Amino acid sequence: MKVSSLTFKIAWQITTDRFLLDVFYKHANPRQFIYFTHTPFFYTYPDFGKTWSANKYCEFHQVDTFCHICGEAPDRNFAGYGTLLLQCTGAGNRMNLICDEHNIGVEFNPALFSRPQLSIF
Repeated sequence: MKVSSLTFKIAWQITTDRFLLDVFYKHANPRQFIYFTHTPFFYTYPDFGKTWSANKYCEFHQVDTFCHICGEAPDRNFAGYGTLLLQCTGAGNRMNLICDEHNIGVEFNPALFSRPQLSIF
């Protein structure tokens, strides 16, 4: 599957930082972005105790990501992880993937929305 914009559910499946994605999705304004490091695949599973046809217990999905504006694919490391900017569009639950060259927003600061942690020391 080739994608340049993601729904929250797909982004949540392939991201390396689910906490940051949760905060970004809830609080980001249009044109804010985060650095989105992600895998090029994810697995789906049937409901607990069930199998799909042909006795499949899981299904592999390949996700080829690219810039929403120019179509450039991210550089990937030896494990297949790549990084693009995930930008809030403000419309529905879709978020666009953009490369560094087409960055036209401001970086989202999750520290403004995280709850302070109590410290014992």
